Amino acid sequence: MRPTGPGPPGPGPIWAWTTWAWTTRAWTTQAWTTRAWTTRAWTHPGLNPPGLDPPSSSLGQAACAPPADGAEAPCFQANKNQYRPVRARQKRRCSAPVQTNRFGFCSDSLQVLMDSGTSRPRFFTPAEVAAHDTVDDLWVSCLGRVCDLSPLVTRYRGDVLLLPILECAGTDISGWFDPQTGDIRRCVDPLTHCARYYTPRGRFVHVPPSGPSSGWDTDFGQPWWSDERYEVGRLSAKTRWIRVINTLTSQEQKLQVCSEETLAEILLRYLRYNAHARSYTWKHGGTILDMSKTLDQNHVPDDDQELQELRLDPERFIPSIQLYFNDDLTEG
Repeated sequence: MRPTGPGPPGPGPIWAWTTWAWTTRAWTTQAWTTRAWTTRAWTHPGLNPPGLDPPSSSLGQAACAPPADGAEAPCFQANKNQYRPVRARQKRRCSAPVQTNRFGFCSDSLQVLMDSGTSRPRFFTPAEVAAHDTVDDLWVSCLGRVCDLSPLVTRYRGDVLLLPILECAGTDISGWFDPQTGDIRRCVDPLTHCARYYTPRGRFVHVPPSGPSSGWDTDFGQPWWSDERYEVGRLSAKTRWIRVINTLTSQEQKLQVCSEETLAEILLRYLRYNAHARSYTWKHGGTILDMSKTLDQNHVPDDDQELQELRLDPERFIPSIQLYFNDDLTEG
């Protein structure tokens, strides 16, 4: 016989709310994925799937037009019915946990800086150069240039001529070179009375011997100190310390930066402490700073020389930059 009476209770309000929330989340994710792919396919000529036609407007036709003369097809970003060419790497954001390199640059931001397409060189502090002092990662600075000699060390691994370079890994070797010619300093050999390279630490790679030698191989191309392929940036002529204060969380970070760097480049150094630094307004003394200018151009004084003359502790007079949250999480 079938039991009589009321049946089992139905799903409670918590179960119903959970089911509705997961259904809504799945639908929203699918909708945004479809929208993102459609926008990407319309604005990039190489991603149109079969059956998906680009917009029929003149703006859409211009965005999807093939490049002329075999040029690289640009990527376009849609922003409120406006299309503007951007680089795909510039849209990458750093998310927590932030992966940084040995001297504090976020890996994605460092890639953006290298791929920015500008002719402006990257500036390094002496401390950053000194961090690369191993056989597999060897940097030196000379005459204001920073060179990565790791490929050179790998090529001549085991050669005794690498010893002077290995001894000076991570240091400045400008004393080896003539500032006017950019070549190695020369001297007169007291025995042969002929001009030769001056190498007090001993002859190193690409330096010819002082006399004729049948074992000297001249088929190495351009010497490494004149080869621009080893250059990774410029050495800062003057470094300075600043304090970056997050007024939202009352957190303070002290950064050593290059005086030649703009605020936008300093922001990349700060990303290791705050991955959403672009969502803040940078101010000094109540004035909004121009991110495309340097600290000196933004009237942030550097009083190190004056403090040294007055014999005051520079640690107590480090200029501060205040960060004010914009309440906008759309920027990472």
